[in-house]
Amino acid sequence: MYALVDCHNFYASCERVFDPSLTNKALIVLSNNDGCVVSRSNEAKSLGIKMGVPYFQAMPIVRDHKVKVFSSNYTLYADLSNRVMQILESFCPEIAIYSIDEAFLDLRAFSGVNLSQYCRKISQRVLQYTGIPTAIGIGPSLTLAKVAQYVAKKILKVPVCALEDYPSQKKWLAHIPVGEVWGVGRAYSKRLLAMGIQTAWDLSQANTHLIRRKFSVVLARTVSELKGQPCLNFKELESKVVQHQIIKSRSFARPLYHLEHIEEALSHFCSLAHNRLSKQGLQTKMLQVFVRSRLFNIQNPYAQSASGVLAFPSADIRVLTRLAKRLLFNIYQEGVAYQKAGIILSDLYPSGQLQNHLWLQEQACDREQSQKLMHTMAAVKSRYGKQAIHLAAEGTQSYWAQKDASPLAITAQRSASYTTSWKDLPKAG
Repeated sequence: MYALVDCHNFYASCERVFDPSLTNKALIVLSNNDGCVVSRSNEAKSLGIKMGVPYFQAMPIVRDHKVKVFSSNYTLYADLSNRVMQILESFCPEIAIYSIDEAFLDLRAFSGVNLSQYCRKISQRVLQYTGIPTAIGIGPSLTLAKVAQYVAKKILKVPVCALEDYPSQKKWLAHIPVGEVWGVGRAYSKRLLAMGIQTAWDLSQANTHLIRRKFSVVLARTVSELKGQPCLNFKELESKVVQHQIIKSRSFARPLYHLEHIEEALSHFCSLAHNRLSKQGLQTKMLQVFVRSRLFNIQNPYAQSASGVLAFPSADIRVLTRLAKRLLFNIYQEGVAYQKAGIILSDLYPSGQLQNHLWLQEQACDREQSQKLMHTMAAVKSRYGKQAIHLAAEGTQSYWAQKDASPLAITAQRSASYTTSWKDLPKAG
């Protein structure tokens, strides 16, 4: 048996943890620079605010119903996510973190245990220790656990749902639209509906060989998983979750025209990507830079990208920043009002792997000095905070992130970093 633990409306739930006055109130959380809605409370959903909708389109509803609006606070969200995952690991050592708010548990070793009761205890402990509500699905395959979690969260609205036997699987699979099945995308959904396969139950009864021939091996495995035949193990799941790219980008608070301001933004993105590389023990060999102007409502939109390949895989922030600035210089055009920029790291390798070039040999002493410097920077950030040390290329004023005040905008507030900053600790009294 497997279980999938999913946190309800995670970003919105995090905002409620330290502000009980938000309980049962409509609230939304916005993306970087308050561009789009990325999380909604159930109350906000009932008002008709859609996921991913641009903020300006949601403003009439926000005004009319006094919806609370928050800028994203990823420091708080990441810390609460880590706490949730630590609690899950205390109940089940075999855990695969699928996203910031989802994790699979391998319960095959829990023979003789009432899994529904055990998972209710997990849900209660997470709520008690973090304030985050969860929905847990249990099933004999990872896909059925995902279906059970959907039933618990969307249909029954209970903490735990188990699809442990054939009757329960048949009952609830018939309630799930085929497009909601894990691994069935929009394109597949249209083709399946055209074949008369409308629900998850219909898909589970489909001929596996026919699905493989008409669609793919992946969808055929999904059919087998819906039948209760596990085709994915935890090792495969973890390899599926591992990132093949690291993308860091942002829409600017206001259009940028000067090369040095965009360089500072890209340097900051390199720093964020470097943190991710270090955390995952990876190094990269390819870096891509992209920039664009606003693509709508202007006569001559501009969008361009450039890629560069390193001679050796690297996780040195200096190397990444130097390459990013060189690529930017090649695609920058004067007079363009740049609205967004970003970097993409690809061709990722574990840090322990290094394949030398036949004609170019990297000096071992240079590589060792680079690793020592990166470890030192990581130690400083760990002790004194992420902003304690950075490259001068990032600048000091973050001009690209400063937003012009607009009398028409509804101000979004950013919550404090309650769990990671001494100055933001909640005060009693």
